[in-house]
Amino acid sequence: MLTARFTTPKVALTFDLGAAGTFDETGTSTYVTNLSAGAAFPTVPSYTEAADWHVGEWTPALPSLVPVSATTYVAKALPAASGICVVPEGEGAGRTDGEGWANAAEDFEAAYAKAERYRLALWMKTGVYTFRTAASLRNAAILGGFAGTEISADEADPARHPTVITGDLTQNNYWKPNGVAPADGEKVSCYDYANLRANPPNPEGTDSYWQASADGNDTPFGFVYEAGAKLGPVLIRGVTMTGFNKSAISVGNSLVESLTLERCLFTANNHQGGSDTWPAILVGGAPLILKNSTFDGSYYTFNLPAVGTTVVTNVAENCLFDGNNAMLFRSFMPLFVTNCVFRRNYGSRGEGPCLYIFYSGNARSTIIDTTFEDNLTVAGSSCGPLQLQGKHGAEIARCQFVGNRFECSAFSGSKHSAAFTMHESTATIRDCYFGKNTLSVPNVTSGTASSAFSSEGGTATFVNCTFDGNEAIAGSGAHVGTFAATGNQAVTLVNCLVIGSTLTGETASEFAFTSGANPLSLFNTVLANDAPGYVPFDLYSQIILGLATCAIDGYDQSVLPTTADSFYYDVIDSAGSDFLPARTANGVTARGVSGGAPYARTGRLVAWGSNGIAYVYVGDKEPGTPWKRGNTTGNNARVRPADMAKLGLDDPLLIPDAFGAARGPKRVTLGPLETRPGLMLLVR
Repeated sequence: MLTARFTTPKVALTFDLGAAGTFDETGTSTYVTNLSAGAAFPTVPSYTEAADWHVGEWTPALPSLVPVSATTYVAKALPAASGICVVPEGEGAGRTDGEGWANAAEDFEAAYAKAERYRLALWMKTGVYTFRTAASLRNAAILGGFAGTEISADEADPARHPTVITGDLTQNNYWKPNGVAPADGEKVSCYDYANLRANPPNPEGTDSYWQASADGNDTPFGFVYEAGAKLGPVLIRGVTMTGFNKSAISVGNSLVESLTLERCLFTANNHQGGSDTWPAILVGGAPLILKNSTFDGSYYTFNLPAVGTTVVTNVAENCLFDGNNAMLFRSFMPLFVTNCVFRRNYGSRGEGPCLYIFYSGNARSTIIDTTFEDNLTVAGSSCGPLQLQGKHGAEIARCQFVGNRFECSAFSGSKHSAAFTMHESTATIRDCYFGKNTLSVPNVTSGTASSAFSSEGGTATFVNCTFDGNEAIAGSGAHVGTFAATGNQAVTLVNCLVIGSTLTGETASEFAFTSGANPLSLFNTVLANDAPGYVPFDLYSQIILGLATCAIDGYDQSVLPTTADSFYYDVIDSAGSDFLPARTANGVTARGVSGGAPYARTGRLVAWGSNGIAYVYVGDKEPGTPWKRGNTTGNNARVRPADMAKLGLDDPLLIPDAFGAARGPKRVTLGPLETRPGLMLLVR
């Protein structure tokens, strides 16, 4: 008997990348393999894309089984500089596959997924995109601001072509001044969808806060993460997000390498109120990077929790945070903030209305060239617009704290300030201006608080700072001042001016330090106040006070501490002195002593040690230990000649003034600004 054996014919399969790239094995744009018909179709061999192209879809589509005849599969080459184009619902065109504006897609989720698959950005045409359900965040950039004709991402202009993603399904959210709904004819919409224009909250600052309304139709979430997904760096640029009842973006548990929001507007999100669980933006365990964006009108705006032991630094650059109405930033990781404005935010919660940084570790937070203005705190457990908590370092430079207010009927807790509060942290605050901040608690009869700075533990060094016209008002029994402290803190002022404070209350003073045994040190500093009964110091008996070449109104050494290591070198009464008005240069605002003041050029040399600590020269008083530092006591505060070289004090780097002008080489001017004799006298 004869047996016939048949074999499945081999079929040639050709993969052609064209201009899109080359196969790694062949080094060419084509790859040929021979496989049996009906076998499982192979994975496309590995390839490297050309610099200017992405590999798109294959034509014909790749099947699941090898065909019966030879077939060539050609990859679509997509320009790397292009994106997958999406338009608002009802504006789709051509094939609606998103490959160019002529074929723009209108299914956002599908277009976003395709952009991820082809490693392209998603280009969004101007208009309104309504999210009825949450979208999954993907490994693809989202770029808004397109008119629908551009061929390069660089042509996008979000200001001219707003791109709005909204969860306000009925487009009826409106602002509620102080949380109260206006009459129908007086309601102001949170967003003007017809004209693609936001209506910012509380624009004149006439109310405490404005809160966005909400109804049951608002979508809870904008972007969320898929379970098990691991995202690389994600960019969202040129987009407005508004009307999400809980979170516009919610990404937790280190599921994204980083999230960058650039040239965006987030307005009237998280308007449910009262929830810690869902802030407007939640990013856990990964850097959140904010650039050139505005965040306003949300109840609870950012929560940036730590995840495990991973340490990341969150970043805010050139951003405006305006009119948020409970808490803005809660970060359990360090922050880097530069050129930002925090304005008219309202603090009804314990963490304060602006920045709350709660972190213990070796990384440092940095806040520079930033303004905190007209923020209002009303919670008795709250701490003002900036709070550092936890044992970590911070640098605060060239910042302004102006017109911030703290108002409440009773304190809860021990650290409160209209401007800046610190607990256990170590901070250097230099070239900053604190002006017209007000603590107004006339019905509070116990506790301690301040208009400018409060501390409960930690170390703070103020250098070249101006405290101008701040006000502290309290009932009988409350200890309030421009500065207040309730723990084992160490505070040093170097080349500072504290002028024109209003201090109202039975125990109101410039410095209200009610506990602790650590040092308070003032070097080359002026306390100027001609109010009757002015009290510069209200200090716990164990405080160690060090004054080196200071001018202090109402100075009376007999009532000051006599603790070991306290010292009083060349302190005079500043009554009758003259001062220059506040002026601004290079982003720094400061006031200075007039060159004609009797003590204008009597200050001591102060230098940065190589360890970053400020040291004052006291060799005329203590020849054996010519340099001394604040914020510590005993031998730790003194520098012997043999130790000067290792600290760089044998050739000292003198601290310049607030505007960067050199000081020295001999005597210097007290206060933040270096002046020269003969300047015109200006009466305060």
